[in-house]
Amino acid sequence: MVSLTNESGDTPIRYTLDGSTPDAASLEYAGPFTADRSLEIRAVSVKDGEVVSAPTTHRIFVHAAIARRRGKFPYRKYSGGAPMG
Repeated sequence: MVSLTNESGDTPIRYTLDGSTPDAASLEYAGPFTADRSLEIRAVSVKDGEVVSAPTTHRIFVHAAIARRRGKFPYRKYSGGAPMG
């Protein structure tokens, strides 16, 4: 889950997920979202239609094997001498 906050707390956050620089017309952050792929988040604070902060960048790397089932357990052909071997 990805959560965005800013220091002022009362200015909207605008962001991009493709590495481009966000502006006042970029997506407005509305709440946490799931990063299901690797991405680069860039975000700015916006007040009265004007960007009022420098862009902040964060890269998220999602490995292809994370949270994937790795095999069938127990593997009956090679027991390893234990139930979950």
